[in-house]
Amino acid sequence: MKLCQLLSSINYIKLSGDMSAEVTGISSDSRTVRGGELFICYEGGNVDSHTYAKNAYERGAAAFVCMYPLDIPAPQIIVADGRA
Repeated sequence: MKLCQLLSSINYIKLSGDMSAEVTGISSDSRTVRGGELFICYEGGNVDSHTYAKNAYERGAAAFVCMYPLDIPAPQIIVADGRA
């Protein structure tokens, strides 16, 4: 599925990068992300998964849902709450 097709179900603040990227799945665990997946970043009680975004990118994440811009050359959907 194209990333732009997912945007209708996401309340986002800002978009950056190519929204026509192909997304093959969704993950919020950088240790298990596979090539082509959308990586979801959020702030938790003990961990901020934004800190693992680079690892997810290196493992092949195609795009990111995040609460602030990442220093990664991949499409990013900036949202108010990554958990939502």
